Amino acid sequence: MSSSRVVIWIVVIVVVLATRMPAEMLVNKIVKPTDSFNARIVVDTLCSVLLIAVIMSVVGTWIGMGSVSLDPIVNFFDIFPRAFVISFVVESFLAQPVARLVMQAYHDKKDAHIQSSMAT
Repeated sequence: MSSSRVVIWIVVIVVVLATRMPAEMLVNKIVKPTDSFNARIVVDTLCSVLLIAVIMSVVGTWIGMGSVSLDPIVNFFDIFPRAFVISFVVESFLAQPVARLVMQAYHDKKDAHIQSSMAT
């Protein structure tokens, strides 16, 4: 694997972690407490993807080109739609399902532990 591929994935992880709090603040401005869980998840995904795509449209281009220039900023509106779609697909079909499986396994294990504690 080339070094730029490793760097891009490290940057993606850092960007995802860095955009978590701003995305949550944005979601809280859009979603009301009475809205459904599914509505909250959809808005959360869209806000996260939006912020990730904005940053990666510029930073990803710099990493891919191997140099920092104004090109990704000048061509931002040409680059952004592709970055948004890629981010949305990865989030929707990879990150969210994996996170749900991990959380389900965690809660199943926790529930089994509670059940065994209550049985004894």
